[in-house]
Amino acid sequence: IVFSVIAALVTGFFVGLPFLVNASYQRPCFVFLDDPAMSLVLPGRCCEEFKKGICGLGFRFEKITLNREFFNKEQWQENLDSILNGVTFVMASPLITATLESENYNFGERLPKIKSYGISYDENNCFDMILSSDVHGGWLEAEKAVDPDEKIAVLYEDDRFSKTSQSISENHGTGSVLEKKVEISSVLSASNTLKEFEELGIGIVMCPFVHSPEYYFKEESSLRWIVDYRLVLNVPQENLYGVVYPDFFNSVLPYLGVEREVLKLMSGTLNYGFTAK
Repeated sequence: IVFSVIAALVTGFFVGLPFLVNASYQRPCFVFLDDPAMSLVLPGRCCEEFKKGICGLGFRFEKITLNREFFNKEQWQENLDSILNGVTFVMASPLITATLESENYNFGERLPKIKSYGISYDENNCFDMILSSDVHGGWLEAEKAVDPDEKIAVLYEDDRFSKTSQSISENHGTGSVLEKKVEISSVLSASNTLKEFEELGIGIVMCPFVHSPEYYFKEESSLRWIVDYRLVLNVPQENLYGVVYPDFFNSVLPYLGVEREVLKLMSGTLNYGFTAK
C-alpha cells in the first residue's frame, strides 16, 4: 500500500510538471538588453529591484547582455529577432539603445508585437518609447542620506548639473555645501581641488559627472564619495560612500499597460535612486 501511495504521488508530480513548465512559459516575458559595461558597474541592488518588481507583476524577467562581438556577426539582426521571439516587453540600456539606432534596427517593423523601450537623451524612432535620463534624479535622495552636519562638495563638469548642485545646496543648509564646477581637467587641477576640499573641512564629495574621475584618486585621501554608477569603478572602495543608480522598474511601470500606438506619442523619464555602500 505504501509503495502504491508513493507511486501515485510521484506519477502525479511528473504528470503535473509539464503543466507547471507550460504555465511559466506562457507568462508574459520582459527582457532587459544590457551591455558588458553596464553589467559591470550597476549595483546589485539595482538589478535585484528591477527583477523583483517585474516578477511581482506576474511576468518572467530575463537580462541578456549583448557585447560588441554580437553586433559584429553577420545576420545579427536576425539573431536578435530569434532571441526576442515570443517576448512581450523589451528594454535596452543606453548603449544598446544607441547601437540599435545607429544600425536602424526598428522594433516596430521587425517585431511589431513587442513593446519596446529605449533609454536616450535624444529622440529615437527605433523604439516605441524613449525614456530620457533625469540628470537630477537620485541626488536629492543621496543628500538626505548624509548627516546634516556634514560638509559637502558637489563636483561637476557639465552645466546640466548646475541645477542639481543648487538644489543640494538649498536642501543641505546654507554654508555647508561647496559647489565646484571643473573648469580644467588635469591631474594638477584635481590635486588642487582635493586640497581645497580638505582645507575647508569637506567630508563628502557628491559627483554627478566629470570626464576624468581617475585624476581624483591618484593620492590617498580621507574624502568619501557619492558618484553616478558609471563612475563607480574609479572610486576606491574605502572612499565610496554611495551610488546613484537608475530605477528601471519604476521608470517603465506606468507604461507597461499602454498600447503601442499610444506609447509612440508619449515621453517618459528614467528615474534614479540611491544606495549607500
